Amino acid sequence: MSSELIIVADLQRFKLYSIQKEPLGREGIVLHESADSLENHQRLSEKVSDKQGHFQNSD
Repeated sequence: MSSELIIVADLQRFKLYSIQKEPLGREGIVLHESADSLENHQRLSEKVSDKQGHFQNSD
């Protein structure tokens, strides 16, 4: 039995579907995997912090 996969992707999300035959002969789509990559679109200041105070503003 061959399996067909459908990959749906946009800038932040990836989804993996497969096509399976139902008992009555119809084809259905089943979601197997869903992943979000929202961290790729964050600003650097949202990912890291300067809690130690090494980089203070110079006035």
